[in-house]
Amino acid sequence: MGTSGLEHKRQRLQLNGYDDNALAIFLNPEAQPSVHRYNPIQQQFIRWCELHRFNASSPDPAQIVNYLSYGHLTLNWKVATCLNYKSAILDLYDPSARQEILKDSNFIRFFTNLRALTIRSFDRPDYDLTPVLDKLHSWGPNNLLTAEQLTRKLCFLLAITGFLRHADLHRINMLKTSVLTTTSQLKLVIDCPKEKRGGSPIERVVFIHQHPDSLLCPVLVYQEYVARIATTTCLGPHPTRPSRTIGFLVRSLNDFNSSVSVQTISRHVRSLLNHITVILYDIYWRKYDNPPPRARAVGSSNAALHGANLDDILVHGSWASACVFDNFYRLSRQTVTNFTTMALSSNPLGFNTLNPQSESPTHDQ
Repeated sequence: MGTSGLEHKRQRLQLNGYDDNALAIFLNPEAQPSVHRYNPIQQQFIRWCELHRFNASSPDPAQIVNYLSYGHLTLNWKVATCLNYKSAILDLYDPSARQEILKDSNFIRFFTNLRALTIRSFDRPDYDLTPVLDKLHSWGPNNLLTAEQLTRKLCFLLAITGFLRHADLHRINMLKTSVLTTTSQLKLVIDCPKEKRGGSPIERVVFIHQHPDSLLCPVLVYQEYVARIATTTCLGPHPTRPSRTIGFLVRSLNDFNSSVSVQTISRHVRSLLNHITVILYDIYWRKYDNPPPRARAVGSSNAALHGANLDDILVHGSWASACVFDNFYRLSRQTVTNFTTMALSSNPLGFNTLNPQSESPTHDQ
């Protein structure tokens, strides 16, 4: 069932009277590029059902809840993992069956309790960007860097300053990317990233400013990279939408005319992220190292700590709401505003905020 899910969908649609033209749109893999990741999850659920002598093809909310409870309590799945697995499993069934499961009172209560029993901590570990900046300074000028150093530096700086995922770096369309002559800003165009608007994929545009320190300037690193490594156009199909052709920016160290995978870009970024000092204390105040945070989170959190406007952060990171940034990417709860001074300051002379009559006169006699 997991391996032939597409055929099941095709049969259901055909039974409902849809022709080949409609099926071509319904079943186009580019319309839902993330669906292919569901198959392993679905197969794992089917194997679990077979082991427990359940019928996976029969929609049963109790089976799904039992499976997710097993994963959460025995395999230590996080709530987000359980929610992702729920979506994948529900995709096995037709829409009417999915709706029946989603309306089941016990099914609803399970996920309500699952969220309620999980405490989300905003007590994030402290981190220090100084070691990685010192590392970049120690490498020296861009024109003296090796191809590997230059590639790693480019990926890291673009990820930090552009609030980019590794997949975003992979999808930079060099055919539409340029340095603006009027402002010297680097204009990046990311082709079909994860974000959508109005249900449609987008071309995300990110503007990156120059840095006063030439050794940390992403624009200068980009120009050096294009001059030495990305000297030719590297065309290829989009990683999730093969009908689209883009010009890849990041190149293989063995062949500058070939692009690289997202995993390779991830290794380039993490090679420098690993130099970030992350400090976390346990309940006994013992200090221990923590895995480095994501570059997208480090860049946006640092910008917030240094006074960047929240609206600008959301636009630059292409976040749909402040809630998404606050819940998943903001690494520090500190603010640049001194609320202690403001909260304990006396009112300005001649202004009384506690007197409502000073704002609107009363006409009652």
